[in-house]
Amino acid sequence: MPLDELLESMGRRIDEVTLAALLRRQFQEALELYLKGIRPSTANHLSEAADVLFATKVQSFREALLGCFLAKISDPAIDVRLPYANQGANAFQGRAVDEDIVNPFLQEHQIPCSKGPYLAMFRRSVKFVPETRDGLRDKGAYDVFLTLLDFLENASAGEARPVLRLLLWKFIELREQGKIDLARIQRLSLDQYQKLIDGLLQVPSGGLLPVLLSVAVFQTLRECFELDWEINWQAINAADRASGVGGDITIRSKGTTI
Repeated sequence: MPLDELLESMGRRIDEVTLAALLRRQFQEALELYLKGIRPSTANHLSEAADVLFATKVQSFREALLGCFLAKISDPAIDVRLPYANQGANAFQGRAVDEDIVNPFLQEHQIPCSKGPYLAMFRRSVKFVPETRDGLRDKGAYDVFLTLLDFLENASAGEARPVLRLLLWKFIELREQGKIDLARIQRLSLDQYQKLIDGLLQVPSGGLLPVLLSVAVFQTLRECFELDWEINWQAINAADRASGVGGDITIRSKGTTI
């Protein structure tokens, strides 16, 4: 194969260190805005497109788009329509960007995500062009995906960064919407305590739960009556002599075992 054809088949080289650093910086900026209750400012049609993209159940669109933004900002020569290296000299390795950078980052930050858009949807050297929509489930969301790609194709790095921050802001919002705050129990009645303890004692634990409940009772007595007890407990199967304690639970006061 001639050298020029070989180079063309390899696409643009991705600097993963640069992309990962860009992602971390922009995510931190997006997080700071989110904590202040400030939504990143972008053109209305781009902001509305992002809302549609994060409302769809198809996760692949937003995850692939994030990789496209990172790649294009880091290398303006990249053709974001060509996410497979064998598609041309300006193509890029979209799957590598996702699997090595985007997906691990989303998982690390506990953001809901798929196992990877290039495994779930964008296979077989697909191109991000209108013709691809025919085989997709959510065609409306894909149209919005293309709208954001249209913007990215012609945007400078400075123009693309605010939209990248908006996408990351939306990922953060997605994560926070999935968290459920549990009400803290203020006070239990004796009947409620009895039901709770009876329920715990029915759980097979090899004797662990009875020991933990007993330790909790002794700790409560110590705190309520301001006792100088030193309460130690050991694993159920541990030998008393080997562990140096007198039993599963040992209580000492002023160095003396009670």
